[in-house]
Amino acid sequence: MDNHGFSEQRSDQNESPVQDSIWKSSDFNQLQLEQIHMGQKERIDVSQYADPSYSYGTMEQIRLALKAFLDIKPYIKMGFVDRELEEIRLAMEEDLPIGLWISKDMYSQQIHEIRLGLSANLEVAVYAKSEYNWMQMEEIRLGLEKGLEISAYANSSFSNLQMKENEAKIEAYSVRIAE
Repeated sequence: MDNHGFSEQRSDQNESPVQDSIWKSSDFNQLQLEQIHMGQKERIDVSQYADPSYSYGTMEQIRLALKAFLDIKPYIKMGFVDRELEEIRLAMEEDLPIGLWISKDMYSQQIHEIRLGLSANLEVAVYAKSEYNWMQMEEIRLGLEKGLEISAYANSSFSNLQMKENEAKIEAYSVRIAE
């Protein structure tokens, strides 16, 4: 058994010298090696992500993208990592045009809110801006889902709590008018 504990699991696979040399490298941590092993089991070209500079989470997202025949490399080049790549990959799996709405200064929760809005066929252009934090984006998205007039509170100078208060007022007003 090698120093990573995978020799028995790999014994029936035909590995290339490049892939085999990965297992002998001490540059990878245990979690990274697990991602490489999973890719080999799934017959994925692990050379596309077997890079010690990638975190375990980034390696996982590249592996899952390759498995789904998706290319997330442009997003890696933009500086996205781990959870951000997960949200991008999930959007790509749903055929959502996430690339049109994200910027490199966005975090995973912001990308998540944009993905949810795209999934719900909402007009994400209203809130897919890095000036909004994810909680503000969520309030705007929820308002759009309820069909509310969000222009009264879709303002980055409002906190998410102020947005929520305004959303509740607009919703209450809309209910009174409907009666």
